[in-house]
Amino acid sequence: MSWSRVYITYDGSALRSGAMDVRELGPALLAIGDLCQSANSSLNGDRATVAVKLKAQDIKPGSFDFSIEVWQTIAVAQHAQELLNSATIATAKEILTYLGFGGGGTFGLIQLIKWLKGNKPKEVQPAGDSIAITTGDGSSVTVVRPVYNLYAERRTVIAAREVVAPLRHTGIDVFEVTRGRKTKEILAEVGAKELPYFESASESEEEDGTEISVLAVPETVNERVVQVVRPSFSGEYRWTISEGGGGGAIFQARLVDEDFKRRIAENQERFGQGDLLRIDLRSTTKVTAPGHLRTDHEIVKVREHIRHGARQLLLPEAED
Repeated sequence: MSWSRVYITYDGSALRSGAMDVRELGPALLAIGDLCQSANSSLNGDRATVAVKLKAQDIKPGSFDFSIEVWQTIAVAQHAQELLNSATIATAKEILTYLGFGGGGTFGLIQLIKWLKGNKPKEVQPAGDSIAITTGDGSSVTVVRPVYNLYAERRTVIAAREVVAPLRHTGIDVFEVTRGRKTKEILAEVGAKELPYFESASESEEEDGTEISVLAVPETVNERVVQVVRPSFSGEYRWTISEGGGGGAIFQARLVDEDFKRRIAENQERFGQGDLLRIDLRSTTKVTAPGHLRTDHEIVKVREHIRHGARQLLLPEAED
């Protein structure tokens, strides 16, 4: 279990009495919980859950501020315990950092949305463990992969928009996150004039007029050998897999092999560190914005599950 605390302030002339309309506060508080839970789900899948707790006794007059505590609990599926020993879980503190509440000059989701100023990325280029983002005017910024993943997760961006939504109301001018009440180190700050950036970022590609079209290249189905990085046993069964090796690509693929799902449900399959799968992988590439490609992967068939150290795996032969 891990936990982390930050202080949140809504400030402006309408809040000098220390009171805030419950119709404004209620949805914002729910959105804070949704933001943290969505970020945890995006970063950790079903391996961990979080609870967001409000410390009501910290409310003080002059503005409306309070602290929240994010408590994280590891949820370990019995048949995936060995795998969890090697997989990295983003802690409560790291989740807040990736959201932009980490301080120390860290560039999180909140800072990225502000930097984009309502624009959509024109180019997104992987650069090691980071992502280089370029806009239409040629400006660029580099963020760590988890931050970009949060930005690409629409429900997380919508939750961020709702957290700062009280800025729509006259007399509420600033949303601020600090590390403490005494030191008042500012971790993130959003002004009322920056609210449109969050509303624009939360628009879907369909809403902002960007069409999603499948490229004139047929989908491919190839036999591959991959290493399990993080399995998923519920929802869309979206697995994180790797092509192996220090520089091997790590990506997500949705498991659609119903027979293998059944074997998992019946506890016939167990996973440990270093396990490999021989699979048929279907890949489809789409255009999601001008100059921005997205490739979706599906595991259509699991041909073989090789437990680490069981025996040497023969790779598929290359076609001539």
